[in-house]
Amino acid sequence: VMMFQGNSTATVAMLDAATILILDHTGKVEDDEDWASSSFLSSCNEFEVSNYLFAFALAKRFDEEVFVSLTDQMAEDYILDSCSPSSASRAMW
Repeated sequence: VMMFQGNSTATVAMLDAATILILDHTGKVEDDEDWASSSFLSSCNEFEVSNYLFAFALAKRFDEEVFVSLTDQMAEDYILDSCSPSSASRAMW
């Protein structure tokens, strides 16, 4: 998004792909005993979630469902427990 600012084909393609991942709640992860359902976002740390928020803000692209998913993820206890000031401020862009 930083290289292809604005409404370029590359930016649109990258954010469209990110949207699919962010809104996908049917991912599968392998645990010790079996496969379990997990969302893509649940595997992201606070830095990654804040970077997604930053990328959408930088591109001036607002999708309410994506925004709510990302901000809800930032409010998860394990994210809040590890959130750095840098990530918190980046999420506010």
